Order: sequence, then structure tokens, then C-alpha cells
Amino acid sequence: MNAKKSALGQRALDLGLLKDPQWLDRLDEEVPLWVVLEIAFRLMDTMDPPTTSYD
Repeated sequence: MNAKKSALGQRALDLGLLKDPQWLDRLDEEVPLWVVLEIAFRLMDTMDPPTTSYD
């Protein structure tokens, strides 16, 4: 497993996107698409929260 995957997995764990720390040992395994999308959407919301207009 490369360092980028490890760093991404650790960040997802720190942000609370991954509930099970054992996922860090299995980052190379295939996962269902809904899991990838859920993590991606939560990560997007965390890194770039939706903005509201001032109008």
C-alpha cells in the first residue's frame, strides 16, 4: 500500500468518515461503490462546506 492511500485513510479516520480503524489495513481491497461515494461526499462537505448567500 502506498503512502497516499495510507494518508487518505488516516485523514478519513480522523474526520470520522471511517468508523472502524481496521479499514486502514484493508485500503487495497475492493469496496462497494456506495461506500466510496459516501466517503467522497462526506469528505467534500467537510473540506468545502456549502456556502449560503448573503442576500
